[in-house]
Amino acid sequence: MYYDATGATGTRGRAVEQHCQRRSVVWRVIFSQAVTTVLVAAVGFVWGSVVALSLLLGGLVSVLPNAYFAYRLFARPGVAAARSVVQDFYRGAAGKFVLTIVLFALVFSCIRTVSPLALFVAFILVNAVHWLVPVLLRTDRQKTGELTTKGRVNKE
Repeated sequence: MYYDATGATGTRGRAVEQHCQRRSVVWRVIFSQAVTTVLVAAVGFVWGSVVALSLLLGGLVSVLPNAYFAYRLFARPGVAAARSVVQDFYRGAAGKFVLTIVLFALVFSCIRTVSPLALFVAFILVNAVHWLVPVLLRTDRQKTGELTTKGRVNKE
């Protein structure tokens, strides 16, 4: 918990704490996507090394832009001014979009033996992790009683 100069929890302290919690959740999602990428690629060896490589590359095409976006979004320490946060969000989203296109182009132009189906399956699957992990984290907190009825973490 963060405290202001008087020792009491202030609005800024709560905002900083929420920022840190969100950053933690976002990086857990990125980590889960990376683990999913490796696991999917390992399973892909059942169908051969070309499919496994394609699955690995498809996952990386998803994970790397997401990591860039998370970095841009949480690059400023603490709670920045609203205008800065909005600018970082738009820059991060634009960079994520461009990076995704560039990575797909690099894969298709540089890797001769790539399975497009496996590449796109992994890309979609790893992006689905982005939606599943927060739901699973919320369910875990509800089971342990950490959430109040409004969905906020109970600090008591």
